[in-house]
Amino acid sequence: MKGQRNTASFIASESGHTVVEVIIAIAVLTAALVPVSHFMSKVFLSSTTRDLIVAANLARAEMEAAANSTVHLSEERTVKIGNRTWRVERKLREISGLLTIEVAVYGKDRTSPVVAFSTLRKL
Repeated sequence: MKGQRNTASFIASESGHTVVEVIIAIAVLTAALVPVSHFMSKVFLSSTTRDLIVAANLARAEMEAAANSTVHLSEERTVKIGNRTWRVERKLREISGLLTIEVAVYGKDRTSPVVAFSTLRKL
């Protein structure tokens, strides 16, 4: 009996965390880390998203200008917006009474376009 009391008092005096305490701690950490990770993903993606939106707007404007123009020339130009430089490339081809308009927008030092649009227009 004496051995049982010592074992019981040893278990009762042992300090540690219960399963409930560990689950609550994990829940609190998760609740704190989810908004932080969401914020960090927004910070890292925002410049890429902004570049994509700017490039798409440049391509759209160039396509509208080409579609509304009576002179059908292919050209390439450089546009500076903020601290970024963009290369806008417009290719026009006339085939069987149709005008093919292709517009590609490149970021600085890029060989592949950020966005590329193409459309057909009846002459």
